[in-house]
Amino acid sequence: MKKTIGITVPLLFLFVAGFLAAQTPDEEYLKAMQIKDPCQQAQALDAYITNFAGKGGQYDNYAYAYYCLSGCASKSVDKAVAYGEKALTLPATDNDTKLKIYFTIPQLYAGAGQMDKAKAAAQKIVDLGKASGDAAMGAKLQASGYVLLGQFAEKSGDYGAAANAYITAYGVLKDPSISKL
Repeated sequence: MKKTIGITVPLLFLFVAGFLAAQTPDEEYLKAMQIKDPCQQAQALDAYITNFAGKGGQYDNYAYAYYCLSGCASKSVDKAVAYGEKALTLPATDNDTKLKIYFTIPQLYAGAGQMDKAKAAAQKIVDLGKASGDAAMGAKLQASGYVLLGQFAEKSGDYGAAANAYITAYGVLKDPSISKL
């Protein structure tokens, strides 16, 4: 009897440990999203993407998106942009998340001092607004893109281009808050 218990208990322990270690991609994603610290969460999402993306998990699009959107200042800008752009191409990414990504990418570039890339990403927002089938949403997108272009031009010391971008934003949307910039 002691021999049976002596053999059964370690085998049972190994079975349970193996079961607990074998997480599914979805469980790993959910575990990552429960992390409160943005940098630890970004690391967990990066690990998820490295280990599980494209292997049948239903949350791949959100793993890419939330890595890009995470508030971790020490994450790789290039990786965040690449993951954000990947999320934009995945059909399961909803429109609200896509909009957040479109507005985050220029900010990431600007924060890294890559103003040419920031301006190009802001121009994509303007172009997205111009292509929008919804006139009101298109105007908001265009104006927001022009405001970003104005902010980036202002940071670069190009006050003429900044003024033109702000004037264009106001002309598109006619929102008085734009004139207060």
